[in-house]
Parts: sequence; structure tokens; C-alpha cells
Amino acid sequence: MNRILIYICLILTQYTYSQEPVYFNKVFNKNGFDTQGYTIIDNGNEYVGYCSNWDISIPQQLVFFRLDYTGNFNTWIEFSEPGNEYFPGNVGGAMKILPDNGYCIAFHSNYDGVTYGRLLKLDIGLDTVWSRYYAPEYKNVIVNSFISNDGYLIVGWNWYNPNEFSDALLLRTDEEGNYLWHQTYGDEWAEHATNLIQTPDGGYLVGGFFWKPGLYHSLDAMVIKTDSLGNEEWTRYYGNPDVDDDMAFVALAGDGNYLVATVYGEYIWTPEARAGRIYILKIDENGEIIWDKKAGEIRYGYYMKNFREIGDNNYIANGWSEVIDSTIPFVYYPGWIYKFDQNGDSIWFRDYNHFNDLNDKNYIYDVSEASDNGFVGIGQSNEVFTQSNMWVIKLDSMGCDTPGCATGTEVFEWSVGMGSELKVWPNPTKGEFSVQCYEFCVQGEKIIRVYNSQGIKMEVMKVPDGADTCTFNAEGWTHGIYFLVVEFSGGVVGSAKIVVR
Repeated sequence: MNRILIYICLILTQYTYSQEPVYFNKVFNKNGFDTQGYTIIDNGNEYVGYCSNWDISIPQQLVFFRLDYTGNFNTWIEFSEPGNEYFPGNVGGAMKILPDNGYCIAFHSNYDGVTYGRLLKLDIGLDTVWSRYYAPEYKNVIVNSFISNDGYLIVGWNWYNPNEFSDALLLRTDEEGNYLWHQTYGDEWAEHATNLIQTPDGGYLVGGFFWKPGLYHSLDAMVIKTDSLGNEEWTRYYGNPDVDDDMAFVALAGDGNYLVATVYGEYIWTPEARAGRIYILKIDENGEIIWDKKAGEIRYGYYMKNFREIGDNNYIANGWSEVIDSTIPFVYYPGWIYKFDQNGDSIWFRDYNHFNDLNDKNYIYDVSEASDNGFVGIGQSNEVFTQSNMWVIKLDSMGCDTPGCATGTEVFEWSVGMGSELKVWPNPTKGEFSVQCYEFCVQGEKIIRVYNSQGIKMEVMKVPDGADTCTFNAEGWTHGIYFLVVEFSGGVVGSAKIVVR
């Protein structure tokens, strides 16, 4: 009997490790309404999430859905209450899986002109267990939540009265969603809280943004540190003080410090808009910057919508941007996903589209890990001047939407359009291979990073000034595809793949 069990286990193990990644890139729309996806979760059996559904003929709804692992619908449940209109907020990932395999969702609703913060608990079948309203002040907007051992922490913003600007809001409940306390943060201008984590000392770190309503280029990333009762310990602002940045997202670093992800406003593009870059900071317990790094090329209309730690102790951020190719001319709006390590070093960055003609929109609100070690993302995609569609994209562990990153659905890498050609030879290789890049001849810090197909860093090489070529030795590396990333002055300027036989 033991031999039979061992044999079955070996068969199952072999099947698990030989499982091929699943890829899909699909849009969904019900009844021709505007549909936007905000959260998607792999619960071990299927994908579960929620979206909003809107049309001029109906109030905005929340919709809970299930997809199988090939991206086909299993369930579509419209959540509505008489007289209510629902708003999911401005970030992704506000739906969380609970220890009892149910779900909680943070959002806000409008009833008869009054805005309430909301928390909703669903069972495993997506049926409502309870619904809670929170209205500690004149008007309350809830956009995200955090699950603790004995309740929920909810963030958003509120107004004391219609004549004042908003303050950031942190609200605490028990495990049944019953109100316990709330705290607000802010002065004379507007503060918004959008995400949070619990800190090692039992307090909380809240990410969000500060801005001066009516004044362009006054928005800064904001981080608030509180104690266990929400009492403010400090508030810090990050980014360019003279150009709009983006909201701050926070996560715990491996050494007990904190990582902050946002978009840094590089320069004013028009009086109302700016160009920016992804910006990663490591801060200490007092909010002081330990290091900060800008990633990738400067783009117009850069926006970040979620940021989280993943299972391999690396991090994923996502959002969308506006890309202008002056040689066509051509404007497109790709969704993007960025994976980086504990040191803020790039592992990979990719752009994604479903519709990819002039002015088509492709926005990614949330990205989660999938059970096959890949990722699943959700957002909205629409052809210009048409209704938006819920967009779901399934990727492998390197962020590819097709095997080996063969494009087919417009997957762009940072090296595209940047004028840098990364040459690698011989390719394939059995031993040594050489790398050459235009930036090698430019003074400044240059680094080459090598990652395997699982995103694990294999080697890092600093390129000496004056070097024309760098050489690596791949002897002993497992056969397969590897990814090379060249960074110059803190930004990625080129990438390439090499096959090791």
C-alpha cells in the first residue's frame, strides 16, 4: 500500500511541475454597459473578483464574478440595493480573501445624496453575509481595507462639512464589521488615504496623497505612521514638490523598514498634466529615506493603481500610462506591470494591451499571483469612443502573455523606443556569452542583471567606465531562457533574452 501511495504522489508531483502556464487576454461586457474590473484573486480553484457596471439608464452597480482557469465565466452576480449607487474607489485590490474562505470588499455608496463608507462580507458562494455603513462625519469615501486578527482597518477620506476640504480617514472595526473608532489626518488642504499595512510595532502605515484643490502640480505622495489606536506619529511627503506626483503605496520591507511605490513627476508637460517615472523608496521607522530609485523611461500620464509583496519576497506594482511615438505619430495607453526586488532593482517591466489602435485605453487596476506561479491582472480596456470592458489578462511568471514573450497582443519591454540596442552573442550559448549596449560608452553607473525564467536573480555585474563589452559564463546554469536587464543611472535602458543549452 505504501508503495502505491508513493507512486501516486510521484505522478501528482510530476504533473504539478510539468503543468504548462495558461495564457489569455479577454474582455467582458454585459448588456453593453460600461464595465471596469478592480480586483481579481486566485482562490485555489478559480478566479474571483469584482467590477463596476454602469449605464445612463441604471445606477452604478457592483458585480461579483467567478472565472475558471481558462478565463471563462462561471458566475456573474449583480449587487444592488434600492436607491443606492456604488463606487469602488480609485485603487485596485480592495477585495480580500478571509480565513473562512469568504471575502470582504471596501467601497462607498451614495444614497439620496449622502455618501457612506461601506464594508461588505461575502461567503464562499459570493452571497452577502453582512453589510456595514460608516458615517462618522459629513461625507465618507472608503477605498481599501486591511484584515487584522480581530477585525478590519479601513482607509479613505471624509469631510466634516461641505465647506471644508477632505481629510485622510482610518477606521477600525471588529471582526463583524462593527465600528470601533476612527481617526482623521490633515490640515487646511486635501488629504486622501488609499492603502495601509500593519507595522511591526503594532501600529499602521497609511499610504495616500496630498493636494491643493484647484492648483495643478500640488499633488505629492503621502505616508502617515500611526500607533495601534490610529494616533498620528508622523506624516511625510515624497516626490517632486513642484510637479504632480501620484498616490503612495506602502509595503513592509524584509528588514523591518518600509517600501513606498509611487510615480515621480519629472516635469510639467501641459499646464494640467505632467510626465513621470516609477519611483521606489525605502524609508525607516521615522519616514526618513534610506534609498530611492527611479525606474524606466519617462512617460506622460503615468498612474499607479496597486502595489504589493508577492510570495517570492519580491514586489509587483501596476497601473497605466500614455505613450507617444512621435515618429508615427501614435498615442496609445498601455497597462503596465513592474516586478522588482527588495533592493528596488528591476526584475521585469512589461506593457499590455487588448485594444491597441490610436487612443485605445488599457488600464490595469490589480494584479495577483496565480496558482501556476504566473499572474492574473484585471482592469478595463476599450476602443476609443466606445464603452469600457472588464479586461482580464493571464500571464506566466515572467509577465509574458504568450510563451517566451512572443508578442501577438502588444507586449512591450522598456528597451522599445529608447534608442538602445542590447546585443547578446552567441545566442543560444553553452558557456560564455557577451553583452554590448550603447550606454556602455557613456560615463555613469551601469549595471547588468541576469534573471532566470522564474524571476530569480542569477548574477549582477557592474560595467566599468570605458568597457565596450561584458562577458558572462553560463556553465552550470540550468538549460532554459534567461533575461538580461541593463540599468544606467538608476533607470532601465535595455533588455534581452538569451537561451542556455
